Amino acid sequence: MHNLYPLKFNSIYKEKIWAGHRLRTLFGRDVSADKKIGESWEIADHGKDTTTIKNGPLAGKTLHDILQSAIRNPQSAGFPLLVKLIDTSEMLSVQVHPDDVYAQKYEAYGEQGKMEAWYIIHAEPGAKIVYGAIPGTTVDDVKKLLKAGRVEECLNFITVKAGDVIFIPPGMIHAIGAGILLLEVSQNSDVTYRLFDWNRLGEDGMPRPLHIKKALDVLNCQPPPSPPPSRGRIRERGAQSTIKREHLLDCPKFSLELLQFEKYIVVNPPSFGRKEVNNADNFHILSVIEGEGSLQYGEDKRDFVNFSKGESILVPASLKSYGIQPSKMCKIIKTSVP
Repeated sequence: MHNLYPLKFNSIYKEKIWAGHRLRTLFGRDVSADKKIGESWEIADHGKDTTTIKNGPLAGKTLHDILQSAIRNPQSAGFPLLVKLIDTSEMLSVQVHPDDVYAQKYEAYGEQGKMEAWYIIHAEPGAKIVYGAIPGTTVDDVKKLLKAGRVEECLNFITVKAGDVIFIPPGMIHAIGAGILLLEVSQNSDVTYRLFDWNRLGEDGMPRPLHIKKALDVLNCQPPPSPPPSRGRIRERGAQSTIKREHLLDCPKFSLELLQFEKYIVVNPPSFGRKEVNNADNFHILSVIEGEGSLQYGEDKRDFVNFSKGESILVPASLKSYGIQPSKMCKIIKTSVP
């Protein structure tokens, strides 16, 4: 097996009835204007949906191939995260995700629950999401309103803007609204229970399936959490410019940070995050929200991987240090696991 290096992947595109067009217009993706691409799976190893490597000696191999080769354990839980871009022109269904215990009991073998977070990349003026239920709502209230066809009355709508971070724990009712492009980081799960779909018809002219019993089983109507970000500025060792570093979110499954810089930086991964150490579990992911440039690594930083807006790079734990040379101001979301 080749030594691991920073990996870029070919996206897996998913057509959705609620899709927007910003993957093409804002990120320059080569997708047909006739296709409604609502999701782009950037880094994934979920069943048949496993992203293929597009750079370096391992090009053409899948993330699953690499994991199996590196771990050498067929029973391994595999890659822990799923990274997507989501682009909307309509409101998504009102939905709930299960936790690990419920998913392992009622879903396919090996399926996890889903804890997720959204980073809002673009939002049209006035764009809204459903973020939990209105305070004071109970599960019985939701059941009654569903039966009466008035469940919208208990939904907590909030307006979002670019730069907002939204945490969605299992059991929380939620929906992405129209006019939004976001980065979603979640557990490696695609289990979604639709509670309500705005009386919308699918491509076949029939209502899309709902999962009301399971949704109500896992629904938690407690007020949604609002973990405050901690802000700070640091200067990486040997760098000529300051990285503006904003700690966005810590949850049990992953952490998110925002890095902004406009000149060459040297990154030493152990200096980021609260729990990081140099071991096999300590990979991280760089998702480029703005800017372009190259990630330079290896002896004397002679090897490099170019990147542009909208791409995600998987940085293996074995890469102890690397440089980033931006050609313009970069804004990058760094995702790590505990």
